[in-house]
Amino acid sequence: MASVISIGDPVNDDERKAIAWLRDHLPDDYYVIHNFEVDQYGQPFEVDLCVIAPHAIYVCDVKGVHGKVDVVGNEWHPVGRRPYKSPLPKLRGNAKSLSGLIAKQNSKNKDLKNIFVDVAVLLSVDDVEFNDSDNRERGQVIKLADSRRYFTDANRIPDRFTSNVLRYIKVIAEALGSVARKPDDVLRFGDWQVDETLQAKDEFTDYRAFNVHAGKRGGTVMLRAYKADAYLADEQARENQQRLLENAFLTLNRLPPHQSLVGVRNFFLDEIHHNYILVMDDIPGETLASALKD
Repeated sequence: MASVISIGDPVNDDERKAIAWLRDHLPDDYYVIHNFEVDQYGQPFEVDLCVIAPHAIYVCDVKGVHGKVDVVGNEWHPVGRRPYKSPLPKLRGNAKSLSGLIAKQNSKNKDLKNIFVDVAVLLSVDDVEFNDSDNRERGQVIKLADSRRYFTDANRIPDRFTSNVLRYIKVIAEALGSVARKPDDVLRFGDWQVDETLQAKDEFTDYRAFNVHAGKRGGTVMLRAYKADAYLADEQARENQQRLLENAFLTLNRLPPHQSLVGVRNFFLDEIHHNYILVMDDIPGETLASALKD
């Protein structure tokens, strides 16, 4: 699976579908950075997502078009709908600006100028039929389901460009406006700052945390951070996922108070880390697993 760096939130289901597909189908050493802005002559331009491969960077636009689309001149002509300008010229301009921004991060490092920045328009709908008989779009419009071959084909890149882009991942992230999280950075979910990690499992991680406004003097709580897939394309699927994860909160909240039951305080979605957070009372004691082991 590729690593995903979330700077902004996907704006529609087509973007969610594209991010999830690329995450699941690209190699482990690839990065997918999505929904960010980069300044161009003092004006921000929006980018749906960016794929960072060992041999190149790809600036991508996601289009959820259906049916047949013919390329005529510099326009796309969907059958039964009004034509509109091809997104590629603007995307190529964005790629050129991004290439310049990366080089400016360290003007003394000439190798940064040798990072190849390419573009791709990803068609997220399976039934689309894209007709570009004159090859005006230079093969840079690809169905999402066929895009792995495009992003992993290093033979398309001229030999003069660097083949080790990943060594500059931090520089690229800075150019994109992303601040890489360091291991010693503060981890925070909503108003709760993590003080201690208690246990980590595939489905969730347990933390001890305190309210950032009250500080540790205000006491601590237990946080259970359920891992969630924020890139599910179907809204109903995301709602079903939340409904399943909130069962623990609803069940405990309906029971009468008892000294042998952990009290629950809140349940919410942390959109930055894509976790559903269950906030519980921090009671003295140890886990049942530890007691049984002893």
